[in-house]
Amino acid sequence: MPPSKDVVKIAVQMMGAIPQLIELNQAKPLSAVVKEVCEVWNLNNSERYALQYVDGQQAYITELNRGEIKNGSILQLTTAPTPPDTFNGNTSAHLTHLQNVNSQQLH
Repeated sequence: MPPSKDVVKIAVQMMGAIPQLIELNQAKPLSAVVKEVCEVWNLNNSERYALQYVDGQQAYITELNRGEIKNGSILQLTTAPTPPDTFNGNTSAHLTHLQNVNSQQLH
């Protein structure tokens, strides 16, 4: 059976930790992916973390740009640029903030 087009094989790294090689299912919510990565490294409060490209613009991964992740991509787990508490648990507002941070990095 050929590999699913919804799955990409990537590396996720974090300072001071052994990198993880994972199969990122693009159909799974990004928050669930971050939570699984955090669990492997025994990190609590996964909502306080974000995935970010290591190379290039080092953009944060959002639900809107995650489709651009290719096989072999290297991402890093990093703290989210603004704690989600700022948005009173409003995930949509948090994702909008991440998109704005990405846009500012391009200028």
